[in-house]
Amino acid sequence: MSTLARAIIQSIIFAALTATGLFCAAILMSYSWVKILAVIAILAPGTVWLVAHGVIRKIFKYIVIAMLIFAITFASFESYVFWNAGNPSTNGAPSSGITIGYPNVLNTSLTKLVQGIESSTTFALLTAEHGKTEPETIWVNTGTPGGSITVDFYGQGSNVYYDFSASAGDQYHVSVSSYSGQPFPQSYILSSSSQAFKQIDTRGLQWFYNQALELAQNKTGTTPQVDALSMTITFEDQIYVSYIGITITIVGTFNGQSTLIADFEPSGTLIYMSQPQ
Repeated sequence: MSTLARAIIQSIIFAALTATGLFCAAILMSYSWVKILAVIAILAPGTVWLVAHGVIRKIFKYIVIAMLIFAITFASFESYVFWNAGNPSTNGAPSSGITIGYPNVLNTSLTKLVQGIESSTTFALLTAEHGKTEPETIWVNTGTPGGSITVDFYGQGSNVYYDFSASAGDQYHVSVSSYSGQPFPQSYILSSSSQAFKQIDTRGLQWFYNQALELAQNKTGTTPQVDALSMTITFEDQIYVSYIGITITIVGTFNGQSTLIADFEPSGTLIYMSQPQ
C-alpha cells in the first residue's frame, strides 16, 4: 500500500472516530460533570493538536484519540446500564421478569423496592455523576398487560430526575432529565419520602386498600368491584387540607371504569375519597 493511500485511510478512520466520539460525548452522554469533562478533554487537546508541530502535535494527537475512545466507551456503557437497570421486584429480592399484577402487588414493600434500585450498578453510576438523590414518586399500575412500575428520584442539589420505569416484566429503563421551572417549596425540600415509605410499609399497601374498600362500602352500602389498581405514592402540597407531604392515592377500576378513588396520609388518615359510582 502506498504512503498516500495509507494516509487517506488513516484520515478517514480518524475523521470517523472524531465524529463518533464527539457525538457520544455531546449527545449520547447524560448531562453531568463527566459529559462536560469529556467534551473539554476532546476539544482542548484537539485545538492544541491542530496548531502544534513536531513531537507536541503527535502527543496531543494520541491524547485526543484516547479521549475519543473514552467518550465512545463511556457513552456505550452508560446507555447499556440505563436500558438494563435490573428487574423490579415486589419483595425487594432479585428477580427476573416479575409481573406486577393485581392483587399480589398489594404485598409490595416500598422501602425494599427503593433499596433494590439503590443497590444497582445503574444507581451507583448516576450517584457518581449527579450526587445524592431521594426517592420522590412511586407509581404502580396493574391495568396494563404485565403491569408497570415507575420510581422517580430527585436531587435537590443537582436539580436532576432519575426515572426508573419497567413494564410487562421487562428490566427498568432509566431516563435522566433536569427539572425546569419554579423551585420546589420548602415543605417539599424538608419532607422525607423514605420515612413516609417506611410508615406506609408499617401498615402495608393491603391495609390501605382494605381501608379504602371499607370506607367506600360505608358510603354506598356495597363493596366496589375492582379488577385493576393504580397506586401513586408522591409528595402533595394540598390546597384545601392542612396535610402537606407524601400521600398514597389508590385508584381501583373495573372493566376500565373507575370504581374507587381514595387518598391517604402515611398514617392512614383519609384525605379524600371520591363518591363511588
